[in-house]
Amino acid sequence: MLLVCAANVCRSPLMEYVLSQAAIQAEADPAWSVISRGLEVTRAESLCAIVSELVATTERGRSFAAEHRPVLLEGDLLDGQDLIISASGRERSAIARLRPDLRDRSFTLKEAVRLGRGQFNDEEMLRAAERAPGPTGLATYAAALHERRGRVDFGRPRPTFRRSVPQLDPIDIPDVHDQKRRVHLRTLKEVQAVAGDLGLQLSGFLGGSGISRRRGH
Repeated sequence: MLLVCAANVCRSPLMEYVLSQAAIQAEADPAWSVISRGLEVTRAESLCAIVSELVATTERGRSFAAEHRPVLLEGDLLDGQDLIISASGRERSAIARLRPDLRDRSFTLKEAVRLGRGQFNDEEMLRAAERAPGPTGLATYAAALHERRGRVDFGRPRPTFRRSVPQLDPIDIPDVHDQKRRVHLRTLKEVQAVAGDLGLQLSGFLGGSGISRRRGH
């Protein structure tokens, strides 16, 4: 699974940490693997300080914070990714421009969680199994999410009262790295919570609590 944000300093590394923790705790066998990247070159050489604070509750989190270095996304890394999760539609659109063929396995974090609510029915799983590019559970999960596109209401954009971003799409978690600490912390806690939701959904799907296991995927 590939996780993408603007600079690989805040949102995508936090998603990486939360989802890698979920993979360790999951009953799924095998669990998923996670990497994160950024779309832009940045001067930052380490993890965002607020993310470091959020993950510092465990020894593994402290090690992750100390070792993380922002890495630029290179196009060839997209090959072989069963599921691509971006922080916002901006990153998702950039990936689609690079690789239009990956649209059906690329989602924003909030989009993936909203599409993944509720058990997939037999018809959805049958179509997902036919569409999935490979036999892995993640590939099937991405295909199942894609089957629900166009049939889920995400709500309307909401005003932000910021001139640079007058409205926020309900499937986006915006880049607020340069905003006030209060705004930054609130946004990163949202990333943490929504990524945790995705981890639970993946655990249930890959661990066999849903139709996927009964169909042998």
